[in-house]
Amino acid sequence: MITALILAQCFVIDDESSGWKQIALPPGAPHLAASEAYEQFRGQEPALVTWDTAQVVLSTRETGLGKVTVETAIPANARAATVRFARPLDGARVDAVLVGDWGRIPVHDGRRFAGNEVTVRIPVPESQRLVLTVHHHLRAEPTLELIRVEALVIPARAFPNDRRDERALYVFNPGGPVTLCNRPGQALTVSTRLLEDRKVVTPRIRALTRETVP
Repeated sequence: MITALILAQCFVIDDESSGWKQIALPPGAPHLAASEAYEQFRGQEPALVTWDTAQVVLSTRETGLGKVTVETAIPANARAATVRFARPLDGARVDAVLVGDWGRIPVHDGRRFAGNEVTVRIPVPESQRLVLTVHHHLRAEPTLELIRVEALVIPARAFPNDRRDERALYVFNPGGPVTLCNRPGQALTVSTRLLEDRKVVTPRIRALTRETVP
């Protein structure tokens, strides 16, 4: 006799098309989520929201002999900004200054970086801009490759009122099968570019089963 056993707290979405899916949280699975590879968030819970280069970069320019400055907008409640260059900085000195209505706060003052990324923690939520200067001097002039700013916010507020279901998971499916499981402790992330797509569908889900032969 073949018996179908339900796998604990795991489900599959019946809709494999691309786009946002709204899934009601089943009883016993309040932390329903896809794997970390997917962009997703739950109802009114905070999630890690990211902005990319085109959304935040203000300018990249030479500001003196052997100096290149990158200026970046800082969205509200941002907690970190990462500036990546095309090549390692090879020990170049870096100054990083946060700017707001309250003035300027130095974060890095001449700190040397060997790699190609500089991450700046943002301790002041009201920061408006990040001004980062690389003193490359005899080294190759750094070329900006990427800026990523992240904030812990409630992304559901980007959806129309009738889509803010506190007891739902919103997951963006790029296309294909998606498995959902109860994953307490997993961080949920989503880019603001995907949040601009406000179309949401509500597919069915079915519990995953495993056929066993006693």
